[in-house]
Amino acid sequence: MAAILWLKLKRMRQDIVMYVIMTFMAVFLTFVFGNAMFGGGGAQRVYVVDNDNSAFSSSFVETFGTDAYALESKTQEEAESAVAKGEVLAAMTIPQGFEDSVRDDSAEVTILRTADSAGILMLENAVRTSYQNAAHVYRLHSMLGAALDAEGIDTPSLDMVQDEFTQRMEDKPITVSHSVLDADDFDENFYENIHYLMGFNIFFVMFSIIFTMGSILEDKKLRTWNRIRISPLSSRAVLAGNFIPAYVVGLLQMAIVLFLGQMLFGIDLGDAMLSVFVVFAAFVLAASCLGLLLAVAFKGIEQMSAAVPVIIVGTSMLGGCMWPLSIVGSDVLIGIAKGMPQYWALDAAEKLAAYHSGLGDVLMNIGVLLGMSLVLFAVSMLIYNKKQRA
Repeated sequence: MAAILWLKLKRMRQDIVMYVIMTFMAVFLTFVFGNAMFGGGGAQRVYVVDNDNSAFSSSFVETFGTDAYALESKTQEEAESAVAKGEVLAAMTIPQGFEDSVRDDSAEVTILRTADSAGILMLENAVRTSYQNAAHVYRLHSMLGAALDAEGIDTPSLDMVQDEFTQRMEDKPITVSHSVLDADDFDENFYENIHYLMGFNIFFVMFSIIFTMGSILEDKKLRTWNRIRISPLSSRAVLAGNFIPAYVVGLLQMAIVLFLGQMLFGIDLGDAMLSVFVVFAAFVLAASCLGLLLAVAFKGIEQMSAAVPVIIVGTSMLGGCMWPLSIVGSDVLIGIAKGMPQYWALDAAEKLAAYHSGLGDVLMNIGVLLGMSLVLFAVSMLIYNKKQRA
């Protein structure tokens, strides 16, 4: 087995550029997404086309948080042109009869965008929330008007009621305290940076692990595999000689990204560092077993090279590496996400790093990852032994 490990080490030295790129990309995309995906602290531009021009439509627009969105009134043509050119996040079209539709809850707002994204999903949620607030104020104004008219008292304008409602909301009649996060140590980008650091670390390490494990197919292409098969080495020793380098590479890359994340983004994991690394050790085991399965299942390195990016990108997107799953409203998609090892690793890492949970709180995540590893390894051995007998 020592000869196999030496062979893998020499081949890994030839691929050192790939490992550097994967490590760099995890850190670079953490910076890009952590500071840009959620606006980097600035408001996102959204154009508004108000075809109703009613008091209610104005009230609806005013309920949007000015800190999150910079709203500008535009014509339909201007809004469509800006969205198509990518100059704004999206445009919102309010149809005629919008005020009348609030009475029977049939209101509809059209959002113009080029593609779905986390920002669009957040905007849609903001639209729903703003409509509910505006509709509440509108109905309150109608009821107040009916009561005051009966007494012969002039009804205040909708704008006055809206202003009073907004003021009451800003007064915060209830105080919510946090027992998990220390507000003095929390900054506005902390959670986003944690999510993307962990998510992209998981995402890119899978490429390094699986392509390192794919050297089995490279050995077959170079006929080295035939010499290994006739050697006195057992199947376990042969697979271990390929498995160990992939596992070590995965752990090393994840450790480097965590170190760079703390140094570049000020993410101090503190006592959670060891627990996060335990979770990542379990994930690397699962990813290595997946790489082993793919290496013994595919017939050639070309097939594997074509399929692996699709598999990794697809499962990582579903597992939440690209965006927080908290913005996903589909129970079906959440259920599918739980079938991915990325989901369990990312969920555990976020609990430990962002919410100061203990290792005992993520034992189920670690257990699921180890269970996935066992299943993937067992299937790999079945396929390997079957091909050996063929």
